[in-house]
Amino acid sequence: MASLEGINVLVFDGESIEDAGVLASLDTFEEMTNRYSYDKDPDVDPGTARPCQYFDLIMGSGHGGFLALMFGRLGMQVSNVKKAYEEFHSSIHLAQADPEERGNDFDFFLQKLLHEELGTDDPSELLLIPGTSAPTASCRTAILASTPDNLTLPTTFRTYGVRANRTANCTILQATRASTASTGRFPAVVINGETFVSASSIGHRCPVEMALIEANTAFPGKPLRCVVSIGSGHPGHISHVRDDKVSAEQALIHLASYSILPSHLVAARLAREGQYFRFDVEQGLQLHSCGTGTIAGRVRTHTRRYLEMVETGKRLEEAIQLLRWAHPIQPMKSKQPEEPAPLTEVPHITSVPPIETYMYELYEEGHGLRMTFDFLYIFTC
Repeated sequence: MASLEGINVLVFDGESIEDAGVLASLDTFEEMTNRYSYDKDPDVDPGTARPCQYFDLIMGSGHGGFLALMFGRLGMQVSNVKKAYEEFHSSIHLAQADPEERGNDFDFFLQKLLHEELGTDDPSELLLIPGTSAPTASCRTAILASTPDNLTLPTTFRTYGVRANRTANCTILQATRASTASTGRFPAVVINGETFVSASSIGHRCPVEMALIEANTAFPGKPLRCVVSIGSGHPGHISHVRDDKVSAEQALIHLASYSILPSHLVAARLAREGQYFRFDVEQGLQLHSCGTGTIAGRVRTHTRRYLEMVETGKRLEEAIQLLRWAHPIQPMKSKQPEEPAPLTEVPHITSVPPIETYMYELYEEGHGLRMTFDFLYIFTC
């Protein structure tokens, strides 16, 4: 059982270029917050819950990064985030327009959102929270984006300062656009001379491993308590059955967009200790396209059936059990983060082994699977 003290981490998966799975993410997370709020006070509208009050770090990739910014940096209520994302998805993401026009509409939408939530009309509002007086300063937000010139690792944009490898303190608009830029939908974004696109469709749809690394960066020396990973729909079976170039290319594209291996690897390490909770609609969203107006309704139906499953409900209750007594760690008052704990007293979170160790553990347990994301090649044992 996880310690009752430590940090709580929330991670949102991204989307593929064409799916509506992030709508499933919102419905799933809404069910969790509804139960959490009801336990706190049955008479309070659960839609008014603010996850920034009981999660210490929120991270997302792709459109999941957009959710992370709304929940974390903007400190929005669950009902308002759901309303905002559904409006964005239907009126902007699915709009019949070229990427530049769609991007301009997104900019206007984000400026309106900043005005409603932060009371500012300034599009240059910075991502980094100045000082510790901001209402959401106790919750740190990180989102991922990738640079086409070097896809080895994604870039992390943060609302807080770190000791090493800081990224540019860009605006909220720039960070959001960088996280969601995808081929055919939204154009790439240039920040300080670097070009950024969504990390979701090129191997980082499920950023939970990056979230563990970031938790150690954001809270050096602090133990890990609870990690909640919200998926955007199980990808289904990905295969390469024909011995031809086209089949291989399609398999690699699907793997880059839909791989859930990071979640599998983290589960192998943390689930045994009662710290890791993964929620992902298992049936009905496989490789869905959102080309019709009925997709949102179908997503909601499949998500509701998933949430009604006994095993899903059990896992939700276990996660809420840990979150119920959550006391988010307050931001550090000094400008420089505290130094990591001495190596002789390594806390749990800093002892998480590298990805190679995860692979070895899976192999030893008989899964027979090894994988590397270097140019997205698959090796099976």
